[in-house]
Amino acid sequence: EGLALSSFLPLIISSPVPTTTRAPTTTTIAIPVADRSNPVRLGDGYELGGGWSFSVVGVDHEAWATVENANRYNDPPEPGRQFVLVDLELSYNGDTDPATASKVSIDAVGDSGLGYDTGCGVLPNRLDNYRDVFSGGLLAGQVCFDVAVADAENLVLYASTRRSDDVFFS
Repeated sequence: EGLALSSFLPLIISSPVPTTTRAPTTTTIAIPVADRSNPVRLGDGYELGGGWSFSVVGVDHEAWATVENANRYNDPPEPGRQFVLVDLELSYNGDTDPATASKVSIDAVGDSGLGYDTGCGVLPNRLDNYRDVFSGGLLAGQVCFDVAVADAENLVLYASTRRSDDVFFS
């Protein structure tokens, strides 16, 4: 006759469970165009090319307090400007090991149509874009933009590799 599940319960509970640690990966989505009018949304990843995937995972539109706490010698934004701190992830799944994240360019643009480079001083968790990354690796960190107040809320990031077109992220 049949055995009850309860007779196997001691075996199930006492059996060791194997564990595996894997590098997290950015989930990428397929959208027809990731341009300024249709940017990749916060939290979604996108393949930039060359084995790189990029994802914006958080944004602080008024980041002066965070930047100031990272280093008391950081200068505040000028009047009419503010710091926008962006948390992002870069994953590499390419064929050439190692690769350097400096091959990924990250900039921003606001409603004014003016582009912004990164730079606000010392950051709490600055993206180390000069670090070697091997296939399957993930870099997480922050970049910061010093932008006009009018551009801060609708700021759109754009990223590319040396071999790809700009991809826009909101």
